[in-house]
Amino acid sequence: MPGKDVEYIQPPNNLRQKQKLAGVNMILDPSWVDAAELKIAAAQTDYLQAAQEDMKRMSVAYDRAMSDPANRVVHMEELYSVVQSIKGQGTSFGYPLMTAVGTQLARFIEDCGENLGMSRLMLKRGEQALPALSL
Repeated sequence: MPGKDVEYIQPPNNLRQKQKLAGVNMILDPSWVDAAELKIAAAQTDYLQAAQEDMKRMSVAYDRAMSDPANRVVHMEELYSVVQSIKGQGTSFGYPLMTAVGTQLARFIEDCGENLGMSRLMLKRGEQALPALSL
C-alpha cells in the first residue's frame, strides 16, 4: 500500500479531553475535574500495590490447581478471576502490557479449561512475566 498515510489516534488521557471528545456540553466545575484527576493519579500508585497482591493470589491459585486435582476447577476459576482483574485494570492505570498479557492468559485459560497438560508451563511463564511488566 505505498503512498497511503497512516493516522495515529491517541486516546485522551485526562477527564477534560475525554469530556470534549464525548461531546459532553455541560459545564463541569473545574475543581471537580481536578479532584477526580488527583484521585485517578493516586489510584495509579495504589494500582501497583494491588497488582502485586493480585499476582500473589494468582500464584497461590495456580499452585493449588496443580497440587489439588480434585478441586482444580475451583482453583482455575480463582486464577481466571484474578487474571480478569489484572486484564481489566492494567490499561486504566497506565500499564497496557499488563492488560495485553492478562488478556492472553485469560484466553489461554478459557481454551484449556480443566485439561491443563502442557499448558502448566505457559501459565507459569505468564505468571512470572506480569511482575516485570508492572515496574
